[in-house]
Amino acid sequence: MMRKPSSREAVPGRLALLRELALSLAASQAALVALDLVGIEQGTREQIELSHQLAKDIAVKDGVPESGLAMTLEMTQAENEVRQALRLHAALLARVQIKLRVLANMLAGPSVNYSVNQSVPAERGPARLRIIPGKARRGI
Repeated sequence: MMRKPSSREAVPGRLALLRELALSLAASQAALVALDLVGIEQGTREQIELSHQLAKDIAVKDGVPESGLAMTLEMTQAENEVRQALRLHAALLARVQIKLRVLANMLAGPSVNYSVNQSVPAERGPARLRIIPGKARRGI
């Protein structure tokens, strides 16, 4: 029979998971910048597993464990590092998505025309590009 970890045992375990998640996110960010698809996929698998482990760890204990002030400060710092890494990771993913969309559109061939969508008024938002299939592009 598996025993539940005490609150004193849970905190160092969670701290280690948070640090491991931060390292995995950093490695994934490097893979995103390099457009290393294998590295991105590996990082995603690691992060999914770590998030499941963190969810189990959080479900095991109720409330905040009574730990020392130093451990609480370390946990807060580790959580903030993970949050910052996640924000950067999300920004990099959005940037890569734009690059991949541009590449996909370039591969669509010369019969694709890129024009500015005039249906969106300037005060409501920025102009958006739309693809008009079947019309030849003018010289770039």
